Amino acid sequence: MFTRQASFEKIAHKIDKMGDYKPEIVYENAQIEEVDPRDDMVIARLNENPAALFVTVKDDIDLAMIAAFSAAGL
Repeated sequence: MFTRQASFEKIAHKIDKMGDYKPEIVYENAQIEEVDPRDDMVIARLNENPAALFVTVKDDIDLAMIAAFSAAGL
């Protein structure tokens, strides 16, 4: 599970008691690539990278969510 840094700081004192519900990744530290799935150059660059990456669709693009993630291959 992902969480924002501000949220993580609010619950940090009880992380060890949260079991399966504890956040595992702080969004700001995860080096997530936010892409517009219609940008072929960006998608090609990501596909050429041999390293595993976290990738998501940028906010506020004019595509339906499922279509956007599908177009990005996510």
